[in-house]
Order: sequence, then structure tokens, then C-alpha cells
Amino acid sequence: MKKSSAWIQALEDATVFLIKSTDLFNLYQQSINFQKLGRKVAEYLFLIVSTKYESFLLETAEERYLDLIKNRPKVIQNIPQYMIASYLGITPEGLSRIRKRLYKPNT
Repeated sequence: MKKSSAWIQALEDATVFLIKSTDLFNLYQQSINFQKLGRKVAEYLFLIVSTKYESFLLETAEERYLDLIKNRPKVIQNIPQYMIASYLGITPEGLSRIRKRLYKPNT
């Protein structure tokens, strides 16, 4: 078995399913429905990764933060700031500056 180069930490209770790649490929060979499911999962993941990659190329950290607030408000409420900063590709201090600038009262 090959060791992963990345890891994921669940921040809430989660159910994780593990399947060996050889078993997955056997399922693809045995069932057209599994082939369709595998393709749909791959397409979905491609869209997620390409959208995130595009945002790092074309948006500022502030724009990425505003997008996160708009599209995933529970993340902002339930996840520590240092993890949000990491997700946005900035330091916690950088996120703090963005938040201060955005929430500064207009006086």
C-alpha cells in the first residue's frame, strides 16, 4: 500500500469509506453503473479543483474570503481562523488584516 502525500482532518463527525484502487477498477469493469458513478465523481472533483485553482490565479485573498462568506457562511462560524487562512492560502495575520479592513465602521 502506498502512503498518501496529503491528509484530511474532519472537523465534524464523518463517515469515511475506503476502497483499494484494484477493487475500484474491478467494479468499473463489472458494472456500467459504477463506471458512470466514477465518471461523475471525477467530473465533480475536477470542477472543484479547477475552480479553486482559478480563484488563486485570478482573485485576491480578500475576494476569496468574500466568496467563502457568501457561499459557505457556516464555515466562517464553525472553523478556526487559522484553518480558514490556510484554506485561502494566506497567513492568519493576513486574514486578520482583511477582516479588519472589511468590518471597519465607516466613520
